[in-house]
Amino acid sequence: SRENYSLYPSSIKIVHRMSSKKENDTRLSRKKLFSPSAERNKVPIWDVISKILPSVAQNTGRGGEASFVDEKAEQQLRVLEIAAGCGVHTNHFMTEITNAQGDEQKAVPMNVKWFPTDPEESSRESINQWIQENPNEKVQEYTEPSRSLTLGEDGVMEGNSFGDDLFQLMVCINMIHISPWTSTVGLMRFANEKLIVGGALYCYGPYKIGGTAVESNLNFDQSLKSRDPSWGLRNLEEVVKLAEENGLRLERKIEMPANNLSLIFQKL
Repeated sequence: SRENYSLYPSSIKIVHRMSSKKENDTRLSRKKLFSPSAERNKVPIWDVISKILPSVAQNTGRGGEASFVDEKAEQQLRVLEIAAGCGVHTNHFMTEITNAQGDEQKAVPMNVKWFPTDPEESSRESINQWIQENPNEKVQEYTEPSRSLTLGEDGVMEGNSFGDDLFQLMVCINMIHISPWTSTVGLMRFANEKLIVGGALYCYGPYKIGGTAVESNLNFDQSLKSRDPSWGLRNLEEVVKLAEENGLRLERKIEMPANNLSLIFQKL
């Protein structure tokens, strides 16, 4: 009871509080998920995104000369991450962005606001935990709490549609092949709605080209379809056509490790 607690010696009170905090920290840590594949590909993906950020900043007039101390929201470069997963990527990218502050050799816009989303509650909790545990307070300050977002054929099927908010960059890593085709349709429609002119959509993952791929990717395709017939590697030509139908032009295709591709689409 509170009365009995008030009689504890102060040293016991401190131990009790520390014990409670440790139990709470352990409980929170259990929400933190890990992804070996995300750990492997976070660096090469960041190498690409770090070059996209200055480009979209220049194209859209955002974030180029601002700093983290600039509180003008209209100067922020806003990034929307779709299907962010467990948070390994979100945490790594924002760590790199904040660490680049003041480094003239790293041409990364400073005033970046990152908006991670995922349809799974466990993933959203994990994202938040990764950010919470990051020792850099700027990462926590400039990363929004993760939000629920599920894409369908008509765009946002469930979750936060972000109202009238617009973004300079959208990032979608390893979603297109691990979701129904309708999610990709929704992604392109949502990008058309939420990207400002000159903004970019970045997609990463494995694709078929001309209906085929290397043997390892074909095996991966069959494995995905055995788990869910609506999943599987998409034909790059169909993804590009869908993007074009939604006002997006493929600006660059970059070969990545493990037979993956980085695709950079620009909003026209």
